[in-house]
Amino acid sequence: MDNKPPRHFFATAPFSVWARLLWENRGVDRSHIRNALKVLGKSASLAPLRLVERVIYDRQMDSIHIDKSPVFVLGYYRSGTTHLHNLLCQDPQFGWVTTFQTAVASFFLLAQARVRLRNAIETKFPPTRPMDNVSFAPDTPQEEELAVGNTSRFSHVYSFSFPRRSYDYLEKYALMRGLSEREIRQWNCLYLNVLRKASLFADGKRLVLKSPANTGRAAYLLQLFPDAKFVNIARNPLNVVESNLHLYRTFFRPDSATLMQSATADEMLDYIVHAYAEMTR
Repeated sequence: MDNKPPRHFFATAPFSVWARLLWENRGVDRSHIRNALKVLGKSASLAPLRLVERVIYDRQMDSIHIDKSPVFVLGYYRSGTTHLHNLLCQDPQFGWVTTFQTAVASFFLLAQARVRLRNAIETKFPPTRPMDNVSFAPDTPQEEELAVGNTSRFSHVYSFSFPRRSYDYLEKYALMRGLSEREIRQWNCLYLNVLRKASLFADGKRLVLKSPANTGRAAYLLQLFPDAKFVNIARNPLNVVESNLHLYRTFFRPDSATLMQSATADEMLDYIVHAYAEMTR
């Protein structure tokens, strides 16, 4: 496995998203200021691509409808959801959100259509995920939640950068509690836009979606897609907790580009147990 620290996967999110995140979280720890500056610089440099995407594709996005309700793979982190997702996506009737889409969600259609741009981005992809040896190839199925995180602040994946607000991110964006009507409308719009782009790229096939956060909001997703199907996968809870601790240690290592705040091992364990219980419940 590559020993290099994982890069920040959400550096392609709009600059305004990062500015709001830093403000909401009262900045970053001094030891992670360099990470924040790198992310802000990267995000700002991609603004022209996001603008071109909106100019060319926004009107087309408005005309796309998701006619076939998705299939959702449910299960907490490290329960085997990735393997099950990959197996289901072997069926040619299904489409999915690709790793490439999640990485450049705010200008995915533009990057997909420009071969040189796509090739340049793909050279930055690691061959495997930082916490295990699972393939990280651009066209492989990926969690749509990562695309939500790369287009907005309305994602609980930001708990990996700002662990001191992990419980807030869980409550709002995994359990869908405490959201204002305006925030709900915004989340719906962002989420459906991610699925529209995936549907366009998949030629209208039924999407198979996998994000652990969906486990905590299955009832909410049924409101969006009354005919949706769900496949739940479970694993021995002790193994899940142990594997999640490994996951968090990977992302929370001192040289990680992902971190904006630090967290102790005890804090990580408390959060994992709480989040696992709440999502499963």
